[in-house]
Amino acid sequence: MFEPYLLRIIEMSKKLLEYRHSDVEGYNVYLGDYEPGMTIEKYDEFFDLIKKELVPLIKEISGKEKIRNDFVYRNYPAEIQRKMMNKILEYMNFDLEAGLISETEHPFTNSISKGDNRITTHYYENNLLSSIFSVVHEAGHATYNYQVSDELAETYLFDNMSSGMHESQSRLMENYLARRSSFWDNLFPYMKELFPEQLNDVSQSDFIKAANATECSLIRTEADELTYPLHILIRYEIEKGIFDGTVDVNDLENIWNNKYEEYLGVRPQKASEGILQDVHWSGGSFGYFPTYALGSGYAAQFVRAMSKDINIDECMRNNEFIKIKEWLKEHIHKYGGLNTPLEQIKIATGEDFNPRYYIGYLKNKYSRLYGIKK
Repeated sequence: MFEPYLLRIIEMSKKLLEYRHSDVEGYNVYLGDYEPGMTIEKYDEFFDLIKKELVPLIKEISGKEKIRNDFVYRNYPAEIQRKMMNKILEYMNFDLEAGLISETEHPFTNSISKGDNRITTHYYENNLLSSIFSVVHEAGHATYNYQVSDELAETYLFDNMSSGMHESQSRLMENYLARRSSFWDNLFPYMKELFPEQLNDVSQSDFIKAANATECSLIRTEADELTYPLHILIRYEIEKGIFDGTVDVNDLENIWNNKYEEYLGVRPQKASEGILQDVHWSGGSFGYFPTYALGSGYAAQFVRAMSKDINIDECMRNNEFIKIKEWLKEHIHKYGGLNTPLEQIKIATGEDFNPRYYIGYLKNKYSRLYGIKK
C-alpha cells in the first residue's frame, strides 16, 4: 500500500536536487544537509572500515555461547519502571526544572528552548533494558541543548548542531557510560528494591553482561552496540544506490531483505520488521541515516579525550556524574552549533576525526566479553 508513495517521495527527492545550488552534486547534497563536510567518498571510507573489521567479529561471536539474559524479559510493570527512570535522571543530574519525561510510541527529544527540554520513552513490560537505554539516550540529546552557552541560547546556533554531533552525545551517554558497571554501582541496588522478584537471582555482573550482549536482529532501534552500525550500513548502501541509479527502486524490499541476510544473517518476514520500520524515508530524510553510525564514531573519540582529564569510572562510582557533564559542557556543549563537526572534534580532542578509535573500542570490548583472542 505504501510503495507507490515511497516511489513518489524518491522521485521528488531526486527532482529537488535540480533546484539546489550547491558545490556538490546528487546524494552528496543530502549527506551535507545532515553532516556538513561529509561526502560519499568519506562515508565509503568509514563504512568500508566497519564492514571489514566488524562483520567478521559479529560472525565469530554468533558461534559463541549466548550470554544469559532471560531475566530481561520478565514482567516489569510500567508504573514501577517510571520510578526507575526518574532515579536514573536524578543520578545523571538531569534538571527536571528545565525538562520533563513523558511517553510516546517512538522515543525522541524536543528542545523548545535551553530551559525546556522534553524527552520521551516507551515502556515495554516484557523488556527491562529498552526504556532504560532509551531514556539515557534521550537525556544525552537534552543535556547537549541544556548546556549550550547562555550567549547562544536565543540564537540560531542554540540547536543547530549536526545530526552526527547530536547523536554522538546521546550514544556517549547510552553506550559509553550507561553500559559500564560503574554507572550502576549506585543504581542497581535501587533497581533490585523496585523489582525484588524479577531480579532476585540476578547480580550486577549478570545485568551488565546482558546489557552489553550482542545478537543479530531485525529492528534498528533495539539493536545492540556492536551490530547497530551494520543496520546503518545497509540503509546507507541502499540510499547511495537509489541516487546513483545502481538500485532498482521497484525492488527495494527484496534488496533490503537480502542485505540483512548478507550482513546480519537474519531475514525479515514482513515489511514492518524490515523496510517499513523507520520513518526517515517517509519524510524524505535521505542522508540522515549515516549520521547515526558516525555519531558513535565521534563519541568514541570524545570519551578517549575525556578519560585523559577525569577518571570516568570513579566519577560515576562516587555519584559525581556532574563532573562528566562539566567536561562535556566545557569541551563540546557550550559551543552549540558554532563550529562544524570536524572543527568541534579538533577543539574537544586535539585531533582530527579518527574512526579507528571507534572500531578499536568495539573490537576490544566484545573480544573481552566473548573470550575472543585478538
